[in-house]
Formats: sequence, C-alpha cells, structure tokens
Amino acid sequence: MLQEPSKVGRSVAGRLLDYARRGGSLVTVILLVCVGFWAGHWLSPQAHREEDSSETAATPPLAREVSLTPEKIAAAGIATVNAEVRELRETATVPGRLGYDRLRHVEVKVPVASVVEKVLVRPGQDVEAGQPLVELSSSEVAVARNELLQAAAEVKLVQTRYAWQQVIHRNIADLIDALEKGEPIESIEAEFAKRTLGEQRQALMSAYSELKLAQQVVAQSRRLKEEGALSGRLFQERVSQRERAAAAFRAVLDQVQYDTRQKLAIVEAELQVAHRRHDAKQEKLKLLMGPFGSQETGDEHSLSHYRIHAPFPGRVADLSCSATLRVARGEMLMVIADDRQLWLSARIHQRQWAAVDLKQGEVVKFRMPAFPQREWKASVSFIGTEVAAGGHFLPLVATVDNQDRRLRPGMFAWVDVPLSVGTRALAIPESAIQRHDGRTFVFRQTAPGKYERVDVTLGPAAEGWVAVESGLSEGDVIVSHGAFFLKSELLLEREEA
Repeated sequence: MLQEPSKVGRSVAGRLLDYARRGGSLVTVILLVCVGFWAGHWLSPQAHREEDSSETAATPPLAREVSLTPEKIAAAGIATVNAEVRELRETATVPGRLGYDRLRHVEVKVPVASVVEKVLVRPGQDVEAGQPLVELSSSEVAVARNELLQAAAEVKLVQTRYAWQQVIHRNIADLIDALEKGEPIESIEAEFAKRTLGEQRQALMSAYSELKLAQQVVAQSRRLKEEGALSGRLFQERVSQRERAAAAFRAVLDQVQYDTRQKLAIVEAELQVAHRRHDAKQEKLKLLMGPFGSQETGDEHSLSHYRIHAPFPGRVADLSCSATLRVARGEMLMVIADDRQLWLSARIHQRQWAAVDLKQGEVVKFRMPAFPQREWKASVSFIGTEVAAGGHFLPLVATVDNQDRRLRPGMFAWVDVPLSVGTRALAIPESAIQRHDGRTFVFRQTAPGKYERVDVTLGPAAEGWVAVESGLSEGDVIVSHGAFFLKSELLLEREEA
C-alpha cells in the first residue's frame, strides 16, 4: 500500500539527515540541498491540487431519482404539495414592540381637590365599564351640588306657575267662547263656578252682566215704545247705552285674551330660563367631577360625596391611592388599561418607506422571542407621517387581538412588513428547496414512492414561499417536508457507487 506523501517525505528526509551526521561537511551540504528539493516537491500545493483533481474527477455525479419504501416514507415524514401560482409580496423584517392601546389606557385622575373616602378595587382586578372605582368627598362638589339643587327647586316653582297659567288660559278661552254665544248668566256661572279663571273672572262677568242688562232694557223699551208708553228719544238713549255696554264687553274680552296669553308666554320664558340655569349648574357639576365622575354615592344626605367609575372594561394596571388620602386636583388615582387589545408599534427605516405598500386594515405578521413556535397577526391601524425624533424611523401601528392575554405590553417583536405590491408567480414552499455542489433543486414525485431530483431557478421569496422561474410547472407534486432525507439517500447511493 502506498504511503501518504507527507509520511513518505518525512521518512526520506530522516534517512538523508542520518547520512549527513555520519558524513563530512561537503556531504552535509549536498544532503541538505537534496532534502530541500525533496520537501519542496512533496509540500508543493500544485502536487496536492493534481491529486485532488484526480480524486474529484473520480467522484460520480449525484443521481436524479430515488425510491423509498412505505416504511421509509413514514419514518422520514415525507409530505407533498402542488406547485401553484400565488401572489407573493416582498417583505422586510423590522423590530417592533407591544404596548397598550392608547385609546384604552387611561390614567384616572382626581378632577378636584378631594379626600379619598373608600377604594373599591385592587391592583390587577378586572373591572367592567361603569363599575365604581373609588369614593371621594370635596367641598367644591358640595357647593356645586347645592347650586344645582337650588336651580332644580326654581324649575319646580316655575313649572307650577306655568301649569297654573296654562289652566287659566284654557278656562278663559272656554269662558269667552260661552260668553260670545250669549248663554244665560246663570248657566255660565254654574258651569264655571269651580273652574280656575284667576283675576279675569270678575272683569269678564261684570262686562257680560252689563251687556245682558242693557239688552234686556232695550227689549222692554221697544215694547213700551210700540205701545206708546215710551218716547223715541228715551228709547234711542237706551239703545245707545246697550251699544256702549257691547263695546265695553268686547274691549274687556280683547284685553283679557291678551293678558292671558302674555302671562302664559312670560311664565313659559321663565321656565326656559330656569331649565337653562339648571342645565348649566348640572354641566358645571359634571365638569367638576370629571368625565368618569358620578353623583350617585348611596348617601343622599351628603352633598360632598361622589364616585369615579371605570371608563371601559379593563384591568387596574396601577393603583396609587388609599382611604383618607388627600389628593390635589390632577393627581393620579389609578390606571385602567384594556390589555385584551394591544398596539404593535413597528419601526420602519425611512430608506425603506418608499417601498412600503400598506393600507389601513391590512394584516401584517409578527413573531415573538417569547413564543418562537407561533406566528401572530395584527391589523394595521395607522401609519405615521413624521419621522420619529432622535431617529430615522417612521412609525407603523397595528392592532393585536389579545383576548387570551398571553401577550404583555413591552414585549419585543419581529414584524414582517410588505415592501411591494403583490405579483403572481409559480411558487413552492421554502422547505422544499435543497442545495448541493452549487445546484439548487427540489424533489418531484413521479409515482408513489418515487421521486425525481429537478434543478430549479428561484425568484423572490415571501411568507415562506419562493417563486420558481424555471424547472417546474403548475400542478407538479413537490416534496415539502422530508426533502433532506431524499437528498441524503442520493448521497448514500453515490458513495456506495
């Protein structure tokens, strides 16, 4: 068996050096020259390249077909898919971070200088919308509520007057209608005896009585004149007296109608003013207690007490108050946050922004180092229009559904952001691609248990799929899982060959 070149060179050099020690100086020089020539030859890279090239030339090419038994197919976990035409979009992976939805993350602050009477929640507690959070008391709230009560009392008084004036107005209208019909005084008095007419009753009934009396006098005078018992001049005087009574009655009717309508309009205006004053006091109290404050305290005799309620369903993320604590206006009491919906903030470098093609509501995918085996989705909410201060990044914010509450604000994420408009191309899964000896290939199933190696030219990749520019056709059955096992089988076959 031939020895390796390095071993042969070392044995020859050893014998030559042994001869040099036994010989003289001339012999030593000659031997050293021979050793240098011999070592240079055996250590020459060209010699090794020639041997390597001979060995490479002797290596057989990789086979193109492989067959597997059903047992091997099951053991290797062979799975296939069809090469299909699908839409691919180039993506860029950018860093992101989860945070609270700013629309559902609220610092509950005290709206006015108060004293904390009772804290009704604890840190980490889930709360519903409108649930009481804390009870407080404030002198300013007491003053504002007292003003509101006074305004409410004024409204009630004016409402009573308005209702009274409405009754009078209706009854006066009915009385005038009866008077204009000329009904007897006795029947009118009987009908309106128990109906409210106010101070206008006397004026109307007096004028009507005088008119009725004048009419009766004229009727009697007419009979006396016809009998010759009354002169014409006296008859004309009595007729003139009736006309004056009729005119006076009409004037009283007009004045009573005007006065009644005027009083009703005045009281109605006063009622509107009272309502506006009451609404203003109520709005003042509402603004004083803040957007989450409420007048309902369970203590009707205390004007200073009020409650603050949860603005939406969520969780008490932070609590910084306790009973008997005096708090100034604007001081934070607690934080209510809804972590069942989060915001994913991705940072896109401004040099990539020109290629970004995203619309509101579009879905982006992201991965979490805390959950490496899972892929998450988020819906784009809005895209920033201003470069962030202190950096060269544009913000992209997407909404994440977190109903299971597995994700937490502050977690880091890798976000896949589409950078182009989708293009349709023949595509295969990235897991199907294998490489060897500078070639890129996949395995195509030709029959059950039979697979053919097919060289392919690949295009752009996106979302786990790669475009195929040549080598495959639509509908080809491609090995998507277990392709490395098939590649290993081909390599074993070549070694055995």
